[in-house]
Amino acid sequence: MKFYLCECLKAPRIFNHAVSDLWEEVIEFVEKPSFDEASDICFAFGRLIASIFHKIYIRMPGDSMCIRKIEQRFHESGCIRSLNHRPFGVCAATIEHKLSN
Repeated sequence: MKFYLCECLKAPRIFNHAVSDLWEEVIEFVEKPSFDEASDICFAFGRLIASIFHKIYIRMPGDSMCIRKIEQRFHESGCIRSLNHRPFGVCAATIEHKLSN
C-alpha cells in the first residue's frame, strides 16, 4: 500500500527549532487569543517535549483541535502546514512511502 507522508511531520524536531515553533505559537496567541491558538501551543509543546526524546510527537492535553486541523490540511493538500507556511502553496517535502503489513 502506498501513501504520502509530509516531511514536515516525518522527522523529530531539533530542540532549538521546537523552541522557536512554540514561541511563534505563543506570540500568535497573544496577538489573537483563541481556543485554536491555545491548541496550537499545546501541539508545539508536544513537539518540544518529543524533541528531547528524539520522537516525532508526544500527545498533550488540549492538542486535539490542532491535530484535527493538521489532519484536515494533510487530507486536502498533502501537507500539515497552513498555506502561509508553504512556499508556493505546496509542501516542498512530500515524499512517497510504502507500508508493508
